[in-house]
Amino acid sequence: MIFAEPLKDENAVWWHKATLTRWVDADTAVVLLDLGWNLQRAKQYVRLAHINAPERFTEAGKSATTFVNELCPAESEVYLYSYRDGTGRYKRIVADVVYKGINVNRALADAGHAVLA
Repeated sequence: MIFAEPLKDENAVWWHKATLTRWVDADTAVVLLDLGWNLQRAKQYVRLAHINAPERFTEAGKSATTFVNELCPAESEVYLYSYRDGTGRYKRIVADVVYKGINVNRALADAGHAVLA
């Protein structure tokens, strides 16, 4: 079993509650972000931190995307462990995704569907 402890990074600063809307591919998700005080941000893109999964149109990418969809399906409540530098190249939040105590980033890497980056 893989537990929620995120990969070690001194820049990690926040936990965010969110509802997974969909997986774009194995290392990019779309979430409804809970901002607190009954405020939400829809269609927030999240890039999974510290991993790199195959492109979604390759066979390996399709397999990796199927893996995350089965592990953490749409409409799941997740927690995002985000990092100080906030957004990546495409303005996505860079975060570890945790679902039911499982670090999805690590699960992808442990299952061979992604490499540590």
